[in-house]
Amino acid sequence: MVVVFFGLVVIMTLIMRQYYRYQNTRQSIGGKMSSAKAFWLGYALFNYFIFPIYLYFLFEEETLQTSMTIIIALFYFRMLIQGFLMFATRNWIPIYGIAYNIFSVAVVILILCFVWYGSHAFIDQLGSLLLTLVIFKLCLILVTDTYYAMKFQKIVGDETKGANAIWYASNEAKFDAINQTTTSNNKIFILISIIEIALLMAYVQS
Repeated sequence: MVVVFFGLVVIMTLIMRQYYRYQNTRQSIGGKMSSAKAFWLGYALFNYFIFPIYLYFLFEEETLQTSMTIIIALFYFRMLIQGFLMFATRNWIPIYGIAYNIFSVAVVILILCFVWYGSHAFIDQLGSLLLTLVIFKLCLILVTDTYYAMKFQKIVGDETKGANAIWYASNEAKFDAINQTTTSNNKIFILISIIEIALLMAYVQS
C-alpha cells in the first residue's frame, strides 16, 4: 500500500505539471498560474480527493472507514458544485469556497470528536493517530485556502466570473505577496506530510 501511495503522488505530480504548462501556454479560463500556486493546487486536490479514498481502503477498522466515507462525500460534493459553477455557469466567486471551507472544518472536527469520544468500540490507536493527523492537516489546508481566497478576492474582485475568469495567482507583480506567502506555507505543508508519511508507513507495517 505504501507503493500505491507514492504511485498516486507521482501521478498527481505529473498531472499538475501538465496542467501548469497548459495554463501558462494558452489563453485558458482560469488564467496563468505561478509555480507556488500550482504546487498548492495539486497538494490541496490530492488531499481532498485522492488521499481520503486511499485511506478508506487502507483502514481496516469500521469507525475509520466511516470517517473517511464522510470526508470523501464532503469533498466530492464540493467538486460537483464548484465544478458546475466554474465550468458550466462560470459564475464562481471566492466567497462560495470560503463558506464551504468553514463548513468543512466544522464537519471534520465533528468526525474527530466522534472517533475519540463517541465510538466505544474503537480500538485502533495507531489508526486514530493517523486519522487525527490527517484531519489536522485538512483543517490547516482549509484555513490556509480560505486565507488565500480572501486575499485573492481583494486583488481580482469579480474577475473570477465569465469566459475570461481568473482563478489563479500568476507571476504578475500584484500577486507577489500572496505567492511569497504560498511558497513559505508550501514548505510547512511538506514538513507535515513527511511526518504523516512516517506515521502512514508505521500503520502499514503494524
